[in-house]
Amino acid sequence: MVDLANISCVIPAYNAGLYIEEAVESVRAQTLPVQEIIVVDDVSHDDTIERVKRMAGVQLLQLGHNAGAPAARNRGAEAARGEILAFLDADDLWLPTKLEAQVACWSDHLDWAATVTMVQNFWIDSLRHEADKFSDHRLARPLPGYSGSTFMAYREAFFANGGLDATMRHGDVQDWVLRSRSRGLDTGLVRQVLARRRIHTTNTSRERAAQSRDAFLHMLKRKLDRERESR
Repeated sequence: MVDLANISCVIPAYNAGLYIEEAVESVRAQTLPVQEIIVVDDVSHDDTIERVKRMAGVQLLQLGHNAGAPAARNRGAEAARGEILAFLDADDLWLPTKLEAQVACWSDHLDWAATVTMVQNFWIDSLRHEADKFSDHRLARPLPGYSGSTFMAYREAFFANGGLDATMRHGDVQDWVLRSRSRGLDTGLVRQVLARRRIHTTNTSRERAAQSRDAFLHMLKRKLDRERESR
């Protein structure tokens, strides 16, 4: 039987020097501790690597070329020893009870291959004016977090479903969920806000919307292609 508490945290990082320490601390502050923290650097040009090297108990992996977050997540998953993979983006945060609450819900639904939670966006101070513009917008409300900061999966199921699509820059988790459903693997949604997604100068709300649109169109095309191939 899989031990739901045997968790490896995988953090892909690219030029995340400003945020990586805060992300790792949010993992260390979990009421249900992880077994290991793996940071996968995607050829950063800032001080991300130096900051990670100063962190005790954090395993650092470095990609040979810039390959994108999905490839970095896959690399970390390959190195992970835990039976459960939990992903966190380097500029986002977990709330302290994230893993405990997610595992508690998962333990009641052991047929799930993976789980995600709700997520809440927050803006850095220099973009507070942008947050005000979206105060009544869906971006300011809790959202189902089919993203790299709430996604947890059985390691075996993660790879049985082919891992994440490394050709995608965005929407790789949603794509994994869609592919897994076609294999009869369910992903459960824990309806609690357990992660916070940071909006910053290189990750604005407008860019988020464009990325989501592009990812949706790509996933739709992939889904239609798979359906045609299965006929």
